[in-house]
Amino acid sequence: MFILTILILLSICFVFPLYWMAIGSFEPIRTTVKLPPDFYPENATLKNYITLFKNYPCLRWLLNSLIVSICATALAVSTALMAGYAFAKKEFKGKNIIFWFLLSTMMIPLYVKIIPMFLMMRNLGLYNTYPGVFLPLSLHASNIFLARQYMSTLPSELVDSAKIDGANELKIFTLIILPLAKPLIAALCIFNFVWAWRDFLWPLIMTSTNTMRTLPLAVATVTCFPGGYAELGLAMAGASLVTAPVCIMFVLFQKYFIKGITMGGVKG
Repeated sequence: MFILTILILLSICFVFPLYWMAIGSFEPIRTTVKLPPDFYPENATLKNYITLFKNYPCLRWLLNSLIVSICATALAVSTALMAGYAFAKKEFKGKNIIFWFLLSTMMIPLYVKIIPMFLMMRNLGLYNTYPGVFLPLSLHASNIFLARQYMSTLPSELVDSAKIDGANELKIFTLIILPLAKPLIAALCIFNFVWAWRDFLWPLIMTSTNTMRTLPLAVATVTCFPGGYAELGLAMAGASLVTAPVCIMFVLFQKYFIKGITMGGVKG
């Protein structure tokens, strides 16, 4: 009972800022900054959302975020699944060395890699383009690690039986491995979608025009003014737009997400 009480209190602490942000997006600015805050919108209004969509190209920013997040997620998940399958079920020279070399890249801070990545994207002519934004966001060694750990738990006998029946590598991967890896795919999709959707620094560096900004970057830009002043009503409305897709995606894939995380740690 004591542990349950602690968990409930912690849940309230984590959820309340999101709830306050949501109701604050429907309130006038004077009500938003009132202390103590309201627990429900007494003077609900859509003015913040109307102002945001009327004065700024929010639909374009939303489209930019969707393009970047979906492309980064699709590329990250597909490469992680193929690499994880190779490291888990295949034997080749230098396998362990390559795997540990990939894992060692996780120890390099992001800020050390920003300048080389920027120079590389610029030299490739990808500055201020969609590929220039989503390509670096789709390459994470942690994806390969999770895929390898999960696929190591899958029985190798299924692969051997398929080979005896004459199935090639493509059929084995698509008809046997992928259906068994649905929890892993869901977990990777959530991780990478959230990572790409909420990223602020890299789109800030790689975009130079207002029409190429992603939603989190654009919302932070239009709701903050010199001197630290912020239009909190617009900020909460924009933050709600940024947070909603992530919450919806997690709710839809929650079952597979939890299963993928727990099963991925069974076998090392």
